[in-house]
Amino acid sequence: ICNAFVITLLTAKYINEKNKNIRIIFGGPHASIVYRECFENFDFIDAICIGESEKYIKILIDKMMREEDISLLPGVASVKNGKIHYIKNQNLLTDEDLSNYTVFDFSPFTLSEESEFNIEGGRGCPFG
Repeated sequence: ICNAFVITLLTAKYINEKNKNIRIIFGGPHASIVYRECFENFDFIDAICIGESEKYIKILIDKMMREEDISLLPGVASVKNGKIHYIKNQNLLTDEDLSNYTVFDFSPFTLSEESEFNIEGGRGCPFG
């Protein structure tokens, strides 16, 4: 939700100040729209997934873990040698992709009425 974007930036900055080895990846509609401005103003962001990232987020994380170049990965914006790189991802999700989400089994967790177990997930506008 858009009012959380600034809080997310501040949290990412705090995390980066505490540990420079933690990689910071942004995504979602707000970061997608202003990815250039994000890189120009926030040097702690390592990558921004533009648009739908379900098909390439694992590839991005794998490449980052192996410290490989991510500047040519479609759908991912990044900075290399002071230059912003972005190659548009041409593979949009299909209706079949959207219907095949994993439903996680949370039954192993025992929750009392006093327990809290927050999960947030969604696709598209939460007000639609």
